[in-house]
This record gives sequence, C-alpha cells and structure tokens, in this order.
Amino acid sequence: MNMSTVALGNESTLYDVYADDGEADNYLLAKFGSSAWFALTGDEKKQALVSSTRIFDRQCWLGDKTTSSGQDLAWPRTGTGIDGVEDDIIPQDIVEGSIELAFAIVSGSTVESNSTPGAQGLQTIKAGSVLLTYFRDAESFLSKNSRFPLPVQELVGKYLCGQTAAVLGVATGASAAADGGQDSVTGDDFGFDEGL
Repeated sequence: MNMSTVALGNESTLYDVYADDGEADNYLLAKFGSSAWFALTGDEKKQALVSSTRIFDRQCWLGDKTTSSGQDLAWPRTGTGIDGVEDDIIPQDIVEGSIELAFAIVSGSTVESNSTPGAQGLQTIKAGSVLLTYFRDAESFLSKNSRFPLPVQELVGKYLCGQTAAVLGVATGASAAADGGQDSVTGDDFGFDEGL
C-alpha cells in the first residue's frame, strides 16, 4: 500500500493523504503556472492536500474499499473492473488527481463550495446596449456532470461511479449531437437536421 501522511499542528498530528507535500512539489515543479503552490508555506500545502484527500474520500468510487489493516482512506479499492488496478496499491491517477485538486483549491477552485458544478448561474445579462443571453442547458455534458476541474476529471473520471462524466482519453471533441442523429442539448428545434 502506498499511503502517505502529512504532519500538522506542531508535527504532532498525522493525516492520511493520497500524496504528501514532497510528492506534490515534485509533480507540480513541472506544471506551468504552478508558482502559487511554491509560494505557500509547508503547512498550507499540507492543508490543501488534506482537503483534496477528504473531498476524494466523499466521492462514490467504483469497487469496494480494500479491507487492509490500518486503511482509513477510500483507496486502494478492490473490484473496480479497471485493468491494471491492484487491490493493495493506490493508482497513480488517484495520487496525481489529488495533487491537481489541491493545486486547484489553492488556485481558487470552488470545488468545495459549489453544489452545482458546471451549471451556468447566469442566463441573461444586460449592460447598456449590450445583451448577452446563454442558451438554457447549453453547458457541455462534462461540465454539467463533473464535480472536478478538467485536469482532475481527466485523471480520476474513469474510477468514479456513474462513469458518464468520465473523460476517457479525450478531453475535447464533438458533441453528442454532432452526427445529426440526436437531439440538441438546448432542446430547441431550429429546423436544421443536417450539417454543412
């Protein structure tokens, strides 16, 4: 089992995490725009990693928690049905996803407080002569059904229950209606049924 811990509170309290601050530093060192992470104190980094771990542990993951001695976290898991996932090892995607989530939290992500991630909170806005109206329900399927920022979802989506929001190797692409054989995500009928 490759579980990590971080110490907080005068180093007297240990918290289980999917990645410790050293692992996070090594991972984020190569990430463009990660200077906000390196501006944090050691305790702030650890708090972000504990927060991301706690968020992960509240998710519905495929399979069942492995009943290893001393395992408090949701991972490792057994019976996920995903090739290469071992019952006694936390997948690298989960480790890296927790680091990406910790970085997203530090960078201002609302993942902890947003009860409807991806949903548009705005339908119409008018400023002077400019009027902007969003199509109802026009968000992408991923943004409406994913709790996590895209870098996290790309890493952990395939492990989540209800994999409909999983990103399986492709981050972007044509919408479900692109083949003309399905309904528009807006639900409106504009009289067009063929592409150009």
